[in-house]
Amino acid sequence: MDSSIWSDQRKVEAGKRFANRLKELHQDPVFRALSRRDKLATDLSIALTESGRTLQFVADTAGIKLSQLSRQLAGETNLTFDAIGKICEAIGYDFDLVLHKPQEKPAMQPWKMARIFQEPAPAEGAVQAKAPQRRASRARG
Repeated sequence: MDSSIWSDQRKVEAGKRFANRLKELHQDPVFRALSRRDKLATDLSIALTESGRTLQFVADTAGIKLSQLSRQLAGETNLTFDAIGKICEAIGYDFDLVLHKPQEKPAMQPWKMARIFQEPAPAEGAVQAKAPQRRASRARG
């Protein structure tokens, strides 16, 4: 159906119905469990990319079959704490389990923190202030 012929009122009502269904979905324990599994797989995949290591290297180092590692990082299978530990060890990370209330923000991943504290790149053509130069002190003898 072409939504361009919908009235503004109909669009608002459809949006509200969608938002309510989405809210119900987020309260479903099965959906929440799958979301957590997907988030963990995504975070591990990002950490793997940030580490610069290959999937094959991680699989070999962690003692996990490449096909199994690929499925785990795609969120297709559940990860055990042992598997998470082996993957983290292979990519030079460690992990902690941080509990929080559903309405609270979870702990931030290191690659997200690095971007927050990173100096913004100067705009093209911007003039940068130079840091003051320190004079070399002469040794007195």
